Amino acid sequence: MVSPGRPALAAQLAEAAGKVSHDGESVHAAVLWAAMEAEAFVSTDVNHLLDTGLQYIPVDSLTARVIADVRSWVEKDKGDWLKTRQRIEDTYGYDKFLGNCHVVPNHCIMVMSLLYSGNDFSRAMEIVNTSGWDTDCNSGNVGCLMAIMLGLNGFEASTHDWRGPIADRALISSADNGYSINNASRIAADITNMGRRLAGKATLPPPKGGAQYHFTLPGSTQGFRRRGATADSSVSQSVHPTHGPGLHVIATTSETEVTTIVSAPKEYLSMPSTYPLCSSPLIYPGQQISATVRSGDELTHPVEVRLSIRAFDSADQLMRVTSEAILLSPKDNQLHEIQWTVPQIPGGYPIAEVGIVVLGEDSSKDANGGEFSDSSRSVWLNSLGWTGQPDLTLERPNAPRPHTFWDLAWVRSVSNWQAFGKSTIYIAQDTGEGLVTYGTREWTDYSITVNDFAVMLGSQAGVAIRVQGLRRYYALVFTRFEGQPHVALIKALDEDRLVISKAKFDWALDVPLKVCLEARGSSIVGSVDSVTLTATDNQYEGGGLGFIIDTGALSTGSIVIQPSQSTVV
Repeated sequence: MVSPGRPALAAQLAEAAGKVSHDGESVHAAVLWAAMEAEAFVSTDVNHLLDTGLQYIPVDSLTARVIADVRSWVEKDKGDWLKTRQRIEDTYGYDKFLGNCHVVPNHCIMVMSLLYSGNDFSRAMEIVNTSGWDTDCNSGNVGCLMAIMLGLNGFEASTHDWRGPIADRALISSADNGYSINNASRIAADITNMGRRLAGKATLPPPKGGAQYHFTLPGSTQGFRRRGATADSSVSQSVHPTHGPGLHVIATTSETEVTTIVSAPKEYLSMPSTYPLCSSPLIYPGQQISATVRSGDELTHPVEVRLSIRAFDSADQLMRVTSEAILLSPKDNQLHEIQWTVPQIPGGYPIAEVGIVVLGEDSSKDANGGEFSDSSRSVWLNSLGWTGQPDLTLERPNAPRPHTFWDLAWVRSVSNWQAFGKSTIYIAQDTGEGLVTYGTREWTDYSITVNDFAVMLGSQAGVAIRVQGLRRYYALVFTRFEGQPHVALIKALDEDRLVISKAKFDWALDVPLKVCLEARGSSIVGSVDSVTLTATDNQYEGGGLGFIIDTGALSTGSIVIQPSQSTVV
């Protein structure tokens, strides 16, 4: 998708990515499909796409042979895909290969589904999912290719509502904490800009001043849905003939709340444990939320609009907090801005949803005595976003369990995470480096104060800042050089751990310390007791916090996160 109309580049990128973890026919299949997707931007001919993909894999490969077989069977079976499906199982079924999910039988199903689809997205989904085997990957790959081929018309021409129930939400389990809770609009912009950079072109400026939710792509609600929706209410992305794109909310009750998720959703509790979601929330206390709203053309009665957040509590239930209200009046076509500093959340529980609440009089009559119509409480949300640094204190909840979502706000790459006891964080790593992280790349200039930090076991542990995944961060670590105890500022760059400042410091196991670490501009400052270390580096501009343990265990007390107060730049 980053190389539209450039199948050779797509094949090159897919081969490099595929070889990170696979080889042989798996890489051939990936190369072929990537080339097909690149070509699908300029062609809707499935056979042409297959021929294009075949140009980039060996002619004597098993992948090339199975494509020839499936094409032949489709022609012979004259519309009976079940018969073709049986031929695939007889010749290339799971029983013919080692492992529990081999690429060859699944690739056959994908090709078969494309050839039988008749360029009908719904038909392709019916076949690829009914065929079984690795249905999530198969339907995802076929769906992506067909969506590129057909565009939005491929969904809109269907009798099925493929977009509405999902509402553009995307959950991406990742060590890049702030990218896990996502939406199709954000991902589309990122892919587009990656493609533009590869093509040597400037990236596109973010819409509406960089607001996270801008509603500028056709039909994209960016995850916003009405809570407790009724059949005669609606939330939709639309384009106003004068004011342009936005989220159109039609409220049919005296109170209507429209939100999108910003952390692991409550539905996660019903997901199978085989698919854990690694993520952190997107919004935190201390940050500033801003939204622009205006009245709908047909608004017949004043309404109040408030910003709204919902946060989890100790029982994994959602509690609502709202901002002060602004008043929207009929025939007022001006944009109105609501600004709000996110308040502290009791217990430090994660914020789960953000949105707006529309409040009208609890009456069935409008100002003229007439019945309210659907449009009488019509409101447009033009944009919603947030800026600034977090300002909060994290402590392990002392309420009875479960408080599941407090723990889920941390991305954990350690052998053991203790979800009970007095320590805010207590982690252990059996061997090598372990890391737990919290926050997003939107955190830039901020400080961390960790009370009662103690190395319980091992020879190296520390506090990290501006964490970008598992292998990129700055950290203040307690370690040893030539057998002597030291404290050091390090920079993790992939597999390297670069010491950028160090000093002797007589730390010991089980001794609690107050550790401070701050990032502002290119300056990194760490301190413990009377020792202060400073360094300058500008590679990592933002990222959350973390705790590092190398073959051992560590414990912490409360964690204070604040905007940077330093004057260094």
